[in-house]
Amino acid sequence: MRELRLTVLAQPVLNVTRSGNKLGVHIHNLSVPNETSRVVRITIQSESGTASFLAKASEWVCIPSRIRSTLGINDGQPLRVVELVTIQPHTPRHLTIVGDKVDMLSLVPETTNKGYRLFVDNYEDQEPRLRIWYYHERGAAHQIELKQYVNMHILGGLLGQLQAEGEKKQNIVSFKNCTIHEHADFVLGLLELGLALEDVHARCVFNPRKTTSKSIRDFAEKYARSTGARISSFDRSPSMKGSMAADTFVRSGVLGSILSSLMNKVRAGLIGREELSTPFLAKVLTGDGSLDVRNTSKRLDVRVKIVDRIPEYLQDYACLLQKEGFRPKVRLEALPCARTAHG
Repeated sequence: MRELRLTVLAQPVLNVTRSGNKLGVHIHNLSVPNETSRVVRITIQSESGTASFLAKASEWVCIPSRIRSTLGINDGQPLRVVELVTIQPHTPRHLTIVGDKVDMLSLVPETTNKGYRLFVDNYEDQEPRLRIWYYHERGAAHQIELKQYVNMHILGGLLGQLQAEGEKKQNIVSFKNCTIHEHADFVLGLLELGLALEDVHARCVFNPRKTTSKSIRDFAEKYARSTGARISSFDRSPSMKGSMAADTFVRSGVLGSILSSLMNKVRAGLIGREELSTPFLAKVLTGDGSLDVRNTSKRLDVRVKIVDRIPEYLQDYACLLQKEGFRPKVRLEALPCARTAHG
């Protein structure tokens, strides 16, 4: 990394300007010809405090909305730029374990699901943390800030929940389940990553023909007590099979890419750590698995079954089950939804 101190000294105080619904600052000489892909960490200071963020080097730099809110930044307000540092594209380290925690610098992928390079800035704020971001030709993602060292058991469980009952869309990470304690575990995993509770959102989906206003209210109150998050919307779904379920989600394309990459690696056994794979498998069994116990004349026959539509995933589950002492078999039945892995 190289510091751009000359730019700071040339124009230490800048006025905030508006472009559409965005606010930003003009930093002269920040954009250098033939360096259109350069990313910098910018630290700004206002009367309310100091904050840092990542941005593409350009003459006009947009200030992220969260920092605008935190520092109370308004159009025309003077700011001081106290630091400009170039950030190189992220290159994953070798897997690093410290006690029962894993270094996320060794797990964050090089690119997003769509191939955009990730940029990671590590810094100290009572503990080591990571500021992660990417940009594309039409704009940029909302950057997120995670802890650098994360408990492996909690992380493995979070990934297992996403594998079984999660959605990893481009800009959202979502977990749907009717059991509140599973949502409590999911939120615990998000907080262990270093997300703030304010980043976690929830909604309730219910079948109006199978529930009452009181049961919905009781469900929402219990959810809030168990998770610390609050359900903000209630959606009717007369076609749903059950009576009620919660959807816990985080809006972040960066987080979605990171967790999707980790989930695939743990499922495929590419990260050979039982501290991750065992809780991962346990949560997959909770969501997509079933237990069949038969008492025969000779023995107690116990079978574990996982159902999935993707044959490759079943092979991965079989390998994980084998490591746990099972003798798995993969059966591809006539209907795609009926494909199973037995252990």
